[in-house]
Amino acid sequence: NVILYSDSKFGWNNVEFFLEQSSNVIVSEIVFGAKLFHVNANLEKDAKYDLKSAYFLKESESYILNKVVHIEENSVSNIDVSGAVTQNSKVISEGFANILRSAVKSSANQNLKGLILDNTSSISGEPTLKIDNSQVKCSHGFSVSQISEEILFYMGSRGISKEDAIWLVVGGFFEFGDGRWGTGD
Repeated sequence: NVILYSDSKFGWNNVEFFLEQSSNVIVSEIVFGAKLFHVNANLEKDAKYDLKSAYFLKESESYILNKVVHIEENSVSNIDVSGAVTQNSKVISEGFANILRSAVKSSANQNLKGLILDNTSSISGEPTLKIDNSQVKCSHGFSVSQISEEILFYMGSRGISKEDAIWLVVGGFFEFGDGRWGTGD
């Protein structure tokens, strides 16, 4: 298991993994402000790669790229990126999965989602699949949302302050407490 963390407002991070045959890597990635955050994984036969990524940006801009290349058969990748932005922040989050011709019976899944917490911030993203054979399973998705006034009203009617309601929604959005952060247990 690997934990990647960045809080540099001016820097960049570039990490590369080479997963040999039958290896398994679980990566937890946390970004608080790197200008560029790039993780690349290359998968050999029967390798499994799971990436759980989170970003929270405040008064900053960031480009986040998570890329995986399936080199040999029966490799599996799961990329799950969740992020929130506030106070004039901008993020571009991209996932790229490339399944080579030799990587038959492989699977690649990407899920990118973002939460905008004000009217001055933005999130854009693009999950991309490049598939060079037909014997694979792939999925991808991208969604962006804001906290609705209805949710804030409902929680307020239950005695929860607006600030507490926002942090409860953000915590639920990132799925804290489900055991998938840090060790992957």
